[in-house]
Amino acid sequence: MNRWQALEGRRGGLLWASRGAGPVPGVSLVEAALWLGVVPVVVYLATFLPAFFYEKQPLTVGGLLHWQQYMLELQDSVKKPHTYMSVWWQWVANIRAIWFLYEDVDGAQRGVLMIGNPFTMLAGLPALLFCAWDGLRGMKRGGKRLHLLVFAAYVLLVGFWAINGKPVQFYYHYMLASCFLLAALALVLGEWWDLGLRWPTKVTLVLSFGLFIGFYPILSAGELPRKDSYRDYTWLNSWK
Repeated sequence: MNRWQALEGRRGGLLWASRGAGPVPGVSLVEAALWLGVVPVVVYLATFLPAFFYEKQPLTVGGLLHWQQYMLELQDSVKKPHTYMSVWWQWVANIRAIWFLYEDVDGAQRGVLMIGNPFTMLAGLPALLFCAWDGLRGMKRGGKRLHLLVFAAYVLLVGFWAINGKPVQFYYHYMLASCFLLAALALVLGEWWDLGLRWPTKVTLVLSFGLFIGFYPILSAGELPRKDSYRDYTWLNSWK
């Protein structure tokens, strides 16, 4: 084995194929690109498959590309203020909800409210700051890259909506960023768990699942007992 081969062996092979080079220990850049790049794109494009079999005006491959541009144009064309419109800092604070439904359906009062989990959406914020601090501190030792990546992804995704100039925005635009918020919370709780501090994880599980169960009727258009049942779920005036 020559000197170059020995050096590559110590490095775990080429940088892009090395399992020690990516932001997640044990996952190479090639594998990360597959799971975080190729697979999501394929899944997204697969959602258009039914349109290729429409009886009238079926979608074509060329039309698929046109549809992406058309959807973007529709997004940019919405300029009229809406009752449930919101801005990025309201998403972060979880103070602006969207009502998709609240009326009598199939003989019962039903509703569909879109709002983040009241506990995890707020608990994730200090977790993000902890990831940033822990990541910067860990860089000196060559670790904690995942913490910084999660924090950077969240800031990038929220920042995009903060500066893009779209006049009418809604809470659902926060969905992707919120995934990294929850990832930060999971990273922090997992680290504390490994250190023997396990009660925060248990409290988080109890509160997050408990709130999900409590809010489930208003998330799933379930049958509500009263005409004004929305008052049970709209803890803030901005959720009404």
